[in-house]
Amino acid sequence: MRATLAGGRPYENDYCFVFTVAGDKIRKVREYTDTRKGWRMVFGEEAR
Repeated sequence: MRATLAGGRPYENDYCFVFTVAGDKIRKVREYTDTRKGWRMVFGEEAR
């Protein structure tokens, strides 16, 4: 995903979506991402 944060800084992170399908319907979606990288992109390296 790529976006522009408030203040104009870029945001870029990878996501993986896992779909569980039964018949012709999606039954469950799981989302995985690098939450630490996302934190650093939004709040900066030094934020605690």
